[in-house]
Amino acid sequence: MKLILKASQVKLGIKVEKEHKDLYNFYDKILKKNKIKNPLTLKEFAKVVATDHIEEISDYYDRLIEMEKKADAKEEGGKKPTRSDIIKFLKKHPNPKDEEELHKYADKKGFNKHKFEEEIYKFATSKLGE
Repeated sequence: MKLILKASQVKLGIKVEKEHKDLYNFYDKILKKNKIKNPLTLKEFAKVVATDHIEEISDYYDRLIEMEKKADAKEEGGKKPTRSDIIKFLKKHPNPKDEEELHKYADKKGFNKHKFEEEIYKFATSKLGE
C-alpha cells in the first residue's frame, strides 16, 4: 500500500536532510573520481532520504523536531517557563516565603530553578511598567 506523503513533512524533511551535505559531497567526490555523473542533486538526495523516513513514520520530522527541542531544553537545564507557568505559580503561591518554595515548584514542573526565578523577576518588572 502506497502512502500519500504529507507535503509539509516532505518540505521539512528536505530542509533537515540537507544538513547531510558532507555525506552527499563525499559520495559525489567518489562518483566523480570514477567518472560517474551523480544522478541526484543535493535537494533530490535529501528528498529521497526524507521520503524514506516519512514512509516508515508519517510524522517523522514533527517527532524529530520535538525530540530536538526536548534535548535542547535538557542541555539548558530544564524547559523554559512560559508566562502562563509564572501566572499559575503566582496564583498558587501569592507570597512565596522563600526560594525553596519556588525551587520546589520549578523542580516539579521540570524548569531550571534559576531560569524560573529570572523569568518571574522579568514578569514582575514588566508589570511594574504597565
